[in-house]
Amino acid sequence: MSFADKVLLSIRNVVREVDNGSSEHDVRYRFVKYFIEGVLGYESKLIKLEKKRADITIVDENNFAVTKICCSGLSPT
Repeated sequence: MSFADKVLLSIRNVVREVDNGSSEHDVRYRFVKYFIEGVLGYESKLIKLEKKRADITIVDENNFAVTKICCSGLSPT
């Protein structure tokens, strides 16, 4: 399976498990599970989740932040 196919499958899995009423934290959990761990292969010990916000930080083995993903919900229009 190509990398692009893995990405698309992970997003389909996230969408399948959430609905319009899902919280940012629910979406974040599934995004971490299916994409960050499943596709990118990061171990859970390298993934830091903020408690008050839905942001995700991926750290290296020295606990240095290498990637920050800011998660936010859709604003009603």
